[in-house]
Amino acid sequence: MKILDHYSIDCTGKKAVVIGRSPVVGKPAAMMLLQKNATVTICHTKTTDMPSVVKEADIVIVAAGRAGVIDAKYLRAGQTVIDVGINVNEEGKLCGDVNFADAEPVVDAITPVPGGVGSVTTSVLGCGCRSPKGWIRHLIIVLHQYIIFLNSNRSLH
Repeated sequence: MKILDHYSIDCTGKKAVVIGRSPVVGKPAAMMLLQKNATVTICHTKTTDMPSVVKEADIVIVAAGRAGVIDAKYLRAGQTVIDVGINVNEEGKLCGDVNFADAEPVVDAITPVPGGVGSVTTSVLGCGCRSPKGWIRHLIIVLHQYIIFLNSNRSLH
């Protein structure tokens, strides 16, 4: 939500789609969008005709958990896309759940991976670190998340 706030994107009355229903990202993102007065739809693997559902949205939050699963057929001009995904592609490079090269020419705004949501998350976590002890705690959290990420992607290598 910090990204939407930073770019003064008002959610009031907007149609928002969250792709992914995980309790870690999808559901909390949907609840935060509701708090900002958006009309929210949650899509998942059992959603029928997901491309047409996503095309109706003004704001799209993607937390699908699969590299490049969202491409231009899901998107249209005028949308803001927040890619929460972090994956490793076949070439060993970090990428998101949105096929960035496919999506960027279509939508009005999109967060890159790497350099988008992850960077904001790190800076938000760092905001509470006012002492050396706080910075150490922050570093431990970031390293812990990185280790989890590495362990979850061992099957890709």
